[in-house]
Amino acid sequence: MTPFESSPGVFVDRATREQIILTAVHSRDFDAPFAIVTSKAKGHTGQFRVFADALKVGGVRVNVSAALEQQIADLLGCCLLTPMLADLRWLQRGTKLQPMPRPITLDTKSMVDQSAKVDAAIAKAGGAQGIVDTVGKHWVISRQLPNHVGRAENYGWHFVGPTFDGQKFGAAVTPPLRLIQDQGWAHDASHTDYSQICVLVDRRCMVDGVQRDLRDVLRDPELSWLVSHDGPLSIVRQPGVPEVDPMSATPPRPVAVAMNGDDPIHQILERMRIKPESKRETIGAVAGCTIGVTIGFQFGGFVPAFIGGFIGSVAGKFIAKKV
Repeated sequence: MTPFESSPGVFVDRATREQIILTAVHSRDFDAPFAIVTSKAKGHTGQFRVFADALKVGGVRVNVSAALEQQIADLLGCCLLTPMLADLRWLQRGTKLQPMPRPITLDTKSMVDQSAKVDAAIAKAGGAQGIVDTVGKHWVISRQLPNHVGRAENYGWHFVGPTFDGQKFGAAVTPPLRLIQDQGWAHDASHTDYSQICVLVDRRCMVDGVQRDLRDVLRDPELSWLVSHDGPLSIVRQPGVPEVDPMSATPPRPVAVAMNGDDPIHQILERMRIKPESKRETIGAVAGCTIGVTIGFQFGGFVPAFIGGFIGSVAGKFIAKKV
């Protein structure tokens, strides 16, 4: 049984899950070994310690919001990745995995199931060697993030070749790499789903043989090019998240970040809160939503999947009501 089950097969809700994660991180009861990635830019060489795999609690890769990941980063003396660091990490990986997308899910059982799926892929690849990638999407910080007020930035799920599952998807910040999720600001800092894992970079880094604080490197007009594809950052943390004291005697509580009503996922979930008049309509709405999400994802990716889920749920309810 995982730490995320109240009894075998009964999974905790999101609030409980996040408190379990924070408590485990605060007490250092987690698994996240570091690996080194190297970068060269403008005559400088940097070495940066990144998580070799996504953070695991009780053997499970945890799903986090940008707000929760920033709290974890504070506790561990780390930073969120930049898009460039995510690219470097993928380029210098030892265990090579393809993305494993599925219809969008937000619950704890999906988190546990997705982690087990990744474990099976690692075993099939011969076991973990060095950096394991790709296992999910990252919350990142970049020079563009302050231009998207109230948002978080996600990025990742790199793949080999020009297309994945017949689609080109987006361009990475490091040409000619491609990934399923290019720089995106569709979500606020409270959003999380099965794909958003926690991979951090240590603030302690080496630049030209001298130990530096990554936050200083990120702000530096010249050294920032080691980790940022478009130069120095004005922010070095997820905006709107109060900084957590790593020396606190008690584990912090997950930060309360209000859900932004403009978040597309939030809007769709709200619209899908149908109040059917019968059990049959409920079944029809759920079935239609599932079919719509699956078809939308196959033909167009995440946004069409969200739209397909909404349309499918309405159509399913209507059909069930009429038959």
